[in-house]
Amino acid sequence: MATTITQKPNLLSAVNTPLIYILTESSSTVYNGFKFRYVLKVEVDGVEIQVLKIHKNQQNVGIFDLSHILKAHCETQLVNQNSTSYSIHTLGIQDAGKVFSQNSGQLAKVTVKAFYEVATSATDDPALSSQQASADSFFIPATTPFTKTATNVGGLDIINVADASFNNFPLTFFMNSTSSEDSCTFFTNAPTVQFVRGSSTSADNLDELTICFKQGDASNGILNQGSKIDNIAIQYFNSAGTLIAGTSGSATVHFFDNTNANGGATSTQSNTVAESILYFGCGTKNLQTQTEDTNARPSNFSDWSYYRIFGCTSNDIANRCTKYYNFYRYGSGATVDDRHQSCTRYDNIRLAWRNRLGAWDYMNFRGRSKESVSIKSEEMSRVVGNWDSATSNTFNYNNWDRGRETLFTEAQRKLTINSDFLNEDEALWLEELFTSVNVQILEDGGIVKPVIITDKLYTKKTSVNDKIKIQYTIKLEYANKVRTNS
Repeated sequence: MATTITQKPNLLSAVNTPLIYILTESSSTVYNGFKFRYVLKVEVDGVEIQVLKIHKNQQNVGIFDLSHILKAHCETQLVNQNSTSYSIHTLGIQDAGKVFSQNSGQLAKVTVKAFYEVATSATDDPALSSQQASADSFFIPATTPFTKTATNVGGLDIINVADASFNNFPLTFFMNSTSSEDSCTFFTNAPTVQFVRGSSTSADNLDELTICFKQGDASNGILNQGSKIDNIAIQYFNSAGTLIAGTSGSATVHFFDNTNANGGATSTQSNTVAESILYFGCGTKNLQTQTEDTNARPSNFSDWSYYRIFGCTSNDIANRCTKYYNFYRYGSGATVDDRHQSCTRYDNIRLAWRNRLGAWDYMNFRGRSKESVSIKSEEMSRVVGNWDSATSNTFNYNNWDRGRETLFTEAQRKLTINSDFLNEDEALWLEELFTSVNVQILEDGGIVKPVIITDKLYTKKTSVNDKIKIQYTIKLEYANKVRTNS
């Protein structure tokens, strides 16, 4: 007789989806015994957090869903691990020599241990068996689509442990590959064309931005699936799409070594939870400030129109293992989008938000913005005069006596912002902003202000070539109220 784990999530799974474990007992004598229940002990990073018990179903198996208890144990990275007083968005800025960062709490290692309990009679208490089986998985604060197809069971992470007859892996695009690189992404659903503020003048490079990715490969690390990312490559292009070299040399590709010394971890170093999910600072401000490779700064490239970022297994672009991500600068003259032909007279509002894959996405909102303050107060009424202290002929009052008195005042700062006219891919991507539980304003001075989206509207615009353009209007409230002297 034995209790086994016959189905479990994949090695890397999204915590905000059903996380199903199935336990099966081979002996009918056991599972038909008195007060029989399957027991699952759950550990996170080696610490037991829960003991779950469940009765068998009609097929004599026990089914556990751990998603509701694991959500609290992995969170999106908030701080720069190289300089923990600052946000994750500041990679290469606050510690200029470290443009990578390890994670802290974003990846959780979960170990489940299978038992059963059964009683010898109807009146006896059930006794716990010895440990029957165990399984390890790793979870990130992500979600997966609900949609089910003929070859994909929606967002379910499934490994059929018994015979491997059917597996379902919705996060396979995180696994990186040198053979199918164009289908492998960083931890984002963002379009592969995005827009940033920058130029060949260092002061114009203002945008903070990060990418997030898995480390490890089939031979190394605890996430030993797919390919490693031991280098991030950057290339710059002019408005004609021609690869250009920087003013400091002839190199047309710059490799950032993903090592512990640079804040990250090579695949051979990725033996801990912290080293297995990594960040890289790749906004114009991050690249302009970093000192790991000063020749890769935007100001080092005359009249650059966009730069390209991708992951490699080594410092050789032939070993690319992710998609290309292209970041175009506003006003660059490129024809990919009319945003490159114009500037804006309005203040730039840059938002960062936790995306559906557990990392950060970014966008500049360059339309008209309006800030307001909503004030709420509570009052009481007084009767003026010295009623309690007056003698036979001294009733009086003072000019400063109040008939109405404010007990307290609350002030809430609000902001209405507008996007550029966006293409349909961008508009679809922004659904993740509207449903995000963590939205921030990134001010150019390095201040991060958390906000809450209270309302959103959109306007469709059809261009001359009949492509639909969409502009969003978003109403925000600052997450922290204005401090008043009340």
